[in-house]
Amino acid sequence: MSIERNKQLVFRFFEELMSLGHTEVADEIIGPDFPPQEKDLKPGPEGIKAYVDAYHAGFPDLRYDVQSMVAEGNQVAVRWTMTGIHEGEFMGISPTSEPISIPGMSFFDVEGSRLIQGWIIYDHLALYEKLGALPMTERVAQVE
Repeated sequence: MSIERNKQLVFRFFEELMSLGHTEVADEIIGPDFPPQEKDLKPGPEGIKAYVDAYHAGFPDLRYDVQSMVAEGNQVAVRWTMTGIHEGEFMGISPTSEPISIPGMSFFDVEGSRLIQGWIIYDHLALYEKLGALPMTERVAQVE
């Protein structure tokens, strides 16, 4: 695959799968051994589907807005921002109606027309603090 096709594949991952929640796309673009993104998830398309479903259950309006993308050979790097409103249960956290805006980055390896390796990296602590699951500000104030 050309570099441009690799970038299109990754853009499709963020637009159709992650943002729109069309989990059937995972069967087309995710390799069978794609590593799970959270513990207790299966590798491959099934693990990504569960990941997407969990995030969309908590944030029905979830969006991943791609700011930049760089590719070389079969590797693609992406800088993005995840936004949404916490309207459903997420990782055991009851809905807070809090808006989120969390920057992140991802790196993918492409083989043929599938993503075979990927890392979705963002500040989990900032997300959990925003949702009130980690009251870091209160803890720091107590220490001072």
